[in-house]
Amino acid sequence: MTDKQIEASTTKNRGLVYQQIAAVFDQLPERFKATELYELAKIPSTHSMQRRMLIASVLVHDFKCMQMNSPGGRGRHWKKPGAGKTPQQAAAELRRLQAESLEDDALREKMSDILRRTAITLKGEPDDLTLHSWHDLPEVAMTLRYEVDAIAAIKEERDALQLENAALWADAERYRWLAKYGRSTSARRGGRWSIVIDGPCPKSHNSEDDFDAAIDAARGAK
Repeated sequence: MTDKQIEASTTKNRGLVYQQIAAVFDQLPERFKATELYELAKIPSTHSMQRRMLIASVLVHDFKCMQMNSPGGRGRHWKKPGAGKTPQQAAAELRRLQAESLEDDALREKMSDILRRTAITLKGEPDDLTLHSWHDLPEVAMTLRYEVDAIAAIKEERDALQLENAALWADAERYRWLAKYGRSTSARRGGRWSIVIDGPCPKSHNSEDDFDAAIDAARGAK
């Protein structure tokens, strides 16, 4: 047999042994001998050493049993997990498990409440006597996020247009003011002409911002 065939055969045999033990495990006492297991599970007691090792492996790894010496050194026996505890130890273990169960229940209720409120926030109030499904909350949240991002982009573009329009409107107002209040003069040479404004001069020449600021100052003085 090849290695793969041996592995497949071992896996199959292990599964059969597990099923045989699982069918009678609850009927076994807290401490039991291998012969008791063979009798209950109807496992032949004349099996090979390899078969006995497989059964022992299933008991240890799958059923968490421990093999121990019997009192007085008379053979060996198997002990189920949790066997041999005093009533006080068993009661303490039960209280611990109950406390963990209460904590788990509280955590589940808290998470359920979060999911319920999240679903209502994303989907709105459900119909009477119904609850929203929770399976699609990530997709709903992602869709809303895309919509929010799109709205934010539109708002940003609108704000930019408003600033641009405000700047254009301010330039138009300055032109209208110059046309109304500026006094033109003609130069002696070259046909040039200029506008005289009663107000403070620009802080610097060849600066559009300083020129606009000077006009706005003159407009404010009127």
